[in-house]
Amino acid sequence: IDEFLNNAFENFRKENTAKFINFNCKLSCNSTIFLDKKLFGLVLEEILKNAYESIEEKGNIFMSCQTEGNNIIISIKDDGGGIDKDRLSMLFTPFYSTKPKNVGLGLFISKLIIKAHKGKLRIISNNNTTTVKLILPIEKRSRMRIQRLSVV
Repeated sequence: IDEFLNNAFENFRKENTAKFINFNCKLSCNSTIFLDKKLFGLVLEEILKNAYESIEEKGNIFMSCQTEGNNIIISIKDDGGGIDKDRLSMLFTPFYSTKPKNVGLGLFISKLIIKAHKGKLRIISNNNTTTVKLILPIEKRSRMRIQRLSVV
């Protein structure tokens, strides 16, 4: 997972150079997990894009990965000003966006993808920072089956 995360992070950093952002990455999972790379890549891109867009001109984006028990925890933190508490509860609502040109489905779909991987997506915001945590189980392939995505 470390190599996959590092590649996604570096590709995003190389493609997003218009702002003065310090990108840092500390990966220490050293684990193999089974996931849909394409779908999971979309989740990472969405979260990194949101972090990037939250920073006006200068800031930091930090990604880390660690193993805790039977889970891998991927954290993406930015110092783009944080999210108001009243908005936090709305973030996973379909078609909710504070950006005029956005449809408001990115985090909603990201949460569905993580849930299909039997994981959890958490957002913590305080002191002008926002941290997105992706918590994914470490399971053997024989037991792991990615559930179908369904929107009802």
